[in-house]
Amino acid sequence: MKLEPNSFYHVFNRGNNKRRIFFNESNYLSFIDKMKIHLCPVADVIAYCLMPNHFHLVLKTPFYVPDPGLNTLKSPFKISHAFKIILSSHAKRINNQEGFTGSLFQQNTKAKVLHDWTNNFDYLEMCIHYLHNNPVKAGLVTSPVHWPYSSYLEYNGLSTSKLVNIDLAKTCI
Repeated sequence: MKLEPNSFYHVFNRGNNKRRIFFNESNYLSFIDKMKIHLCPVADVIAYCLMPNHFHLVLKTPFYVPDPGLNTLKSPFKISHAFKIILSSHAKRINNQEGFTGSLFQQNTKAKVLHDWTNNFDYLEMCIHYLHNNPVKAGLVTSPVHWPYSSYLEYNGLSTSKLVNIDLAKTCI
C-alpha cells in the first residue's frame, strides 16, 4: 500500500472469497485494540467501520520530513507495516479459532486517496457518512447508533474508545 504524506485515505479490505473476518464480539474488540496499538502511533484514524466480512477506515497520513536519524517520527511508510501486523495477527487468531487455513483477507488492502480534501471537505464527510451507515445499508441494524464496531459512537460522545482523532476529524468536516 503506497501512501503519500499529509493525505486522507479510505482504506478497506474484505475476507477472502467474501468470507467473514469477524465471528464474535471479541474478534471486533481485538481488531480495534490492534489498531490502537499499531496504527494510531503512525496515522490519525478519522473514522472506521468493522463489518462481518470487511472493514473500512478513513486515515490521515502524517506530514513527513525525511530524516533518517528520527526513528520515532510518524511516517506514511510505517502505515503499511502496521497493517501487515494487524491483518496477519487477526488472520492467525481467526484461523486458530475457526479451524481455517490459508488467507483470511483478500490480497492487497486498498487505499483510495480522498483527493479534494484540501479545497472541499464534502467528499471526506460523505465517505465518513458512508462508513457509519454501512451497517444500516447491510441490514444489520436500523440506525448507526446500534452498531458498536464503528466510530459513529465516538463522533456522538457515546464511546470512550479513543481510537479516532475526533479533534482532527471535526476540523475537517
